Parts: sequence; C-alpha cells; structure tokens
Amino acid sequence: MANTDVRWQHKDGRLPRETVCWSCGQSVNDVQHKVCPACGWIICPACGACRGSKDGRFDDCVGVRAFDYYGRQILRDIWLNLPEPRTDISDWVHSHTTDDCKNLIQQEKERRSQIARRNKEAETREANERLIALRDSAVAHGVKHLAFGHGRVSKWETDASGNVSYLTVVFDGGKTAQFVFPQAFTDGFLSLE
Repeated sequence: MANTDVRWQHKDGRLPRETVCWSCGQSVNDVQHKVCPACGWIICPACGACRGSKDGRFDDCVGVRAFDYYGRQILRDIWLNLPEPRTDISDWVHSHTTDDCKNLIQQEKERRSQIARRNKEAETREANERLIALRDSAVAHGVKHLAFGHGRVSKWETDASGNVSYLTVVFDGGKTAQFVFPQAFTDGFLSLE
C-alpha cells in the first residue's frame, strides 16, 4: 500500500524511515530530522543521539557523542532553556568543544547537587521543627497509650548531640514506661491528647 501523505515522503517518492531514539525514546524520522552522514542513523532532535553516541564506533558522527545518558539529558535540558529560536541540538552541541560540553555538564550537576542539598536541609529543618512541636505538645497536653491510657511526660533524655532520644511517661495508676522518641509517636504506640 502506497503512502499518500506527501508530507511524509521524500521528494524522490521513498517512504520515510520512522523509529524511536535509542537513547530517550523520542519519535524520529528521516524526513523531519537530520541523518548522520557517518553512521546513517537519524539524529534525535530531543537529545542529539545517533549511533556514534551509542557505541562510539564512528569517529565522524555529528550526533551528541562522548557523553553518558545523564550527560546527554543535561545538555538537552540546557538546550531547552535557551531562548527561541533555537538551533538543532546537534548543531548547538557541535558549536561547543567536547571540553565545553563536559564543563557545562559538570556545572549543571553541581547546580543540581546544591539544589538537592538545600532541599534536604529544608526537609531536615522542617522535620526538626515538627519534632519540637510534637515534644512541646506532648508536655503541654499529655499522651495516650492504647494499653496504659493517659499519661504525662516526666523526663526527656537526650543523646550526645543534644537530640531527644527517649521520653519517660508516668501513666495514671502509677505505671512508668520509657519510649523511643519520635518513633513512639510515628509507630502509633503513643498519641497526643
């Protein structure tokens, strides 16, 4: 059956080669996208990969080469953040030396690492604030245990770094018990009243 969609045919009538990028899964075809003259594979418009970037056997490939998948993704992300109109990603990468691209990748990895570190610090700070609020609420309002009933926190024990690690609760009826903090609350042994 002949393809009647002229947008998807070569000028000489050949049907297009359609596939997906081996690296990122983007749909590619040889009508809309460049073909690498060295390896003959379609250069992905999303990540810039061709066969040379997969197995390194073709030195003259014009696709994005010499970078692992994560490095190609970083270059793609940088390229996507460029102002419009953008050149093709493979042209953009090849306008930089390999060392320039490696430096861009390294800078972006460091930037992402700093963001992840700041987010982790913020999460830790928020978790500590929640623990302090939990501790203060336990002192002010008392606690409840499923078996022992209502009780009051009588003592907080701290570890060497000053973090609360144990709490001692005196329950109605005189029963005293020690619990690990905050696991006694997070695991459901104690609840706030």
